[in-house]
Amino acid sequence: MKRHLLIGLCLLQWTACSDDIIEEGLLIGPVGEPDRAAIGLRLVPDDVDLDLTGLSQEEVDVIAKGSYLVNGAAGCFGCHNSEAGYLAGGTEFQLPFLPADVEGRTSVITRNLTPDPDTGMELTEEEFIEAVRTAKDFHDSDDENPQRMIIMPSQVYRFMLEDDLRAIYAKAA
Repeated sequence: MKRHLLIGLCLLQWTACSDDIIEEGLLIGPVGEPDRAAIGLRLVPDDVDLDLTGLSQEEVDVIAKGSYLVNGAAGCFGCHNSEAGYLAGGTEFQLPFLPADVEGRTSVITRNLTPDPDTGMELTEEEFIEAVRTAKDFHDSDDENPQRMIIMPSQVYRFMLEDDLRAIYAKAA
């Protein structure tokens, strides 16, 4: 009963909105709620210099969507931020389930997702999409010895829309 009341109140609020606001595309949710692009740009950390100069509105929207996903919904910053910087990787994850003699490792370190030419991800957009969806490691593997990024939660990200993954790439690159 309470759920139906809440839904009814939300619908009432929606129908009370002026048609001008809805027609201009300014309304995604309740009155005054910003759209995803606005939220995405707000989620960019203060210490990140995001230069949108000279970009078309479409390009800005893609970057804003990528920021919304990276800094919000997908939570990329949770593993890829470190003392090295925003999305710079370097976070170490201990692997207690691996004995020290397995590949000689007991931990893994997250990758740098920035476009830095020396330390950045250096993946094409297609490689990035494949890496996110499958955890394929393009840096430490080859055709004869394929490797996986064992802590990359690809089981969560594998069904993301390609447009969303391209927006994340645009944001990171």
